[in-house]
Amino acid sequence: MESPRQSSQTQPAAPPLPTSYRWHTGGGGEKGTSGFRWGRFVGWGRALSHQEPMISSQPAPRLLFRRVLSAPPKESRTSRLRLSRTLWGRHKHPPQEPELEPEAPDPEPEPHVPQIPEAPTPDVPVWDIGGFTLLDGRLVLLGGEEEGPRRPRVGSASSEGSMQVAMGNLRDADRTLGKAEPEAAGSNQVHNVRGLLKRLKEKKKARSELGANTSRDGTMGSKESLATLSELDLGAEREVRVWPLHPSLLGEPYCFQVTWVGGSRCFSCRSGAERDRWIEDLRRHFQPSQDNVEREETWLSVWVHEAKGLPRAAGPSGVRAELWLDGALLARTAPRAGPGQLFWAERFHFEALPPARRLSLRLRGGGSAGADLGRVTLNLEELSAPRAPAAGLERWFPLLGQPAGAALRARIRARRLRVLPSERYKELAEFLTFHYARLCGALEPALPAQAKEELAAAMVRVLQATGRAQVLVTDLGTAELARCGGREALLFRENTLATKAIDEYMKLVAQDYLQKTLGEVVQHLCASTEDCEVDPSKCPASELPQHQSRLRSSCEEVFETIIHSYDWFPSELGTVFSSWREACKARGSEALGPRLVCASLFLRLLCPALLAPSLFGLAPEHPAPGPARTLTLIAKVIQNLANRAPFGEKEAYMGFMNTFLEDHGPAMQHFLDQVAMVDVNAAPSGYQGSSDLALQLAVLHAQLCTIFAELDQTTRDSLEPLPTILRAIEEGQPVPVSVPMRLPSPQVHSSWQSYSAKWRRFARSRKHCPASWNH
Repeated sequence: MESPRQSSQTQPAAPPLPTSYRWHTGGGGEKGTSGFRWGRFVGWGRALSHQEPMISSQPAPRLLFRRVLSAPPKESRTSRLRLSRTLWGRHKHPPQEPELEPEAPDPEPEPHVPQIPEAPTPDVPVWDIGGFTLLDGRLVLLGGEEEGPRRPRVGSASSEGSMQVAMGNLRDADRTLGKAEPEAAGSNQVHNVRGLLKRLKEKKKARSELGANTSRDGTMGSKESLATLSELDLGAEREVRVWPLHPSLLGEPYCFQVTWVGGSRCFSCRSGAERDRWIEDLRRHFQPSQDNVEREETWLSVWVHEAKGLPRAAGPSGVRAELWLDGALLARTAPRAGPGQLFWAERFHFEALPPARRLSLRLRGGGSAGADLGRVTLNLEELSAPRAPAAGLERWFPLLGQPAGAALRARIRARRLRVLPSERYKELAEFLTFHYARLCGALEPALPAQAKEELAAAMVRVLQATGRAQVLVTDLGTAELARCGGREALLFRENTLATKAIDEYMKLVAQDYLQKTLGEVVQHLCASTEDCEVDPSKCPASELPQHQSRLRSSCEEVFETIIHSYDWFPSELGTVFSSWREACKARGSEALGPRLVCASLFLRLLCPALLAPSLFGLAPEHPAPGPARTLTLIAKVIQNLANRAPFGEKEAYMGFMNTFLEDHGPAMQHFLDQVAMVDVNAAPSGYQGSSDLALQLAVLHAQLCTIFAELDQTTRDSLEPLPTILRAIEEGQPVPVSVPMRLPSPQVHSSWQSYSAKWRRFARSRKHCPASWNH
């Protein structure tokens, strides 16, 4: 059975590459009949209503270096996020493109590049993307009830169907508030969606007639027509663009914006992975040749530290620092008030931005019309390597428009990334897949901590796109166990490539888990004004008992949410933890198994999420000092509970919590055992984030080129043919060497053997197996 993505695109057959296996960048199938397309559509509906039972807890085998859909998630909500190109072929009935009005000639000969759109206002309607699906260029609302724009927040009681918004070109004359459609669920899913399509056709004429009498202005906040959003026909718009939004713009952690000529809409997602998947699917729908063309993107990291020398106070609302790129607002810091210097210590990171020229950091007073308190304008060309240091340019920047002495301290790192067609990175992907252990062993002693973090993240994202990240993390964790020997106190506490890779992998596959487990309780604690300080040097003695009681109650609440989170714990992590415990047992150190799980899950994920919730998408900004201290104390207690380590003399003021540790120790141990057991009936949660393999390989290539430029000759020679591959890609020449496709030895980890056997069987069944694998 051919891939839906292949069959949906009609391209000339590419000449075979002179390599050992074939890369797939598009299908060349012929146009199918309407009956064939409808049969595929019925199959899609059946898949939604009757999911196939899982035969094994292992992820479904996938062909290397071929972009495929993720495994089905546990919840049915995400299963609706499918492109209509997998259901209907747009090649039979292509939409009529609107006639473009003649434009004045561009005075500059530079080619047109997408520009960052104007940032939405904080009060713009935000739609929950979970209720939508993409059908033939239309974002269509599925389900039985009318929905209005809403902002899902903890404790909020937004009334779905009661809110209205002007949609301009979004018309649905037949549906009114309070009139519910039949619920599209269960075995009626196919018939309901078929009925939906029929209604869309029937309403096409009504929309056209209505559109003739009303403006098609889709700007935000238009009051020309009030209607709930039931259909957004993007196929009829020009220059459709999709952009992620920083949480500081709308106060939502995972939002994206769809823009077109004359309008835009904002949507919220429940996780960063879900947002990345929607953005990629929408972009691929309107730019289907993305993997086969060369493109340039901008990556930007900005650390806003502090400001000094401001001549006047900004009032009780405080001062914010705003980031602007070529005249478009990207993000803003939290407000800071008070005399003297203002401290933010906030980091902003942006990926896949269009080519840009100027970055501006602006200080503004609080409020809707804050006064301009100075700005810093920088040329990105001067901030990019090799002109700027690899770690970024950090200094006190004078504030324009302010007296001498007023300055902003920031660190800025910019990179112009050239992304080549995906097949150009074939040999690099092969080398990483089959020789990552040799790569990590050779580079480990030569890299600083930041370079290790960036390289590990790039490797995990590349292998996640090819379906091999789980094996990578399993093997690196086992190697870390061997490196530390019996010194369990060192497990995952050092800045190694293994610990950084495990950090990145857990962030990728556990975003939904974190949000569901800690999201509500963390937001409640961030909004609380109750003081939980228990250090006698910082708290009056008369209030100490009350503060201790509050802290214990808060720890109880957090602990209960964690130990009851097993039902939605990511099965991918459970498989990794189970493999680690088996490795400990094989080494005769079975007691280290729970310690290994604890050191990764609590030390590297759950407790850091409590300490810095904004970095994990649990809060829009860093908590105020009071809640931040409460979260710090709770994280201390939970970490000690996981480590089975009572508080001692070093933190004697926390000694009253030792009874809490004793009471909940057995429950914690049971939870650690639970998450390290593989449930054969559990489906993989299915990472739903971006799988733009060409982009991830371009990032990896750029990082390796930077690393190899400063590497000694002996180490470079030991990693051949990788230096030759990197040089050929950089120079745009064919790679003159082949990569030996040998799997690591069985001593590294037994999962390699079982995985490779499954992959060979799957590849042969699809008749795309590399020739070297058939021997």
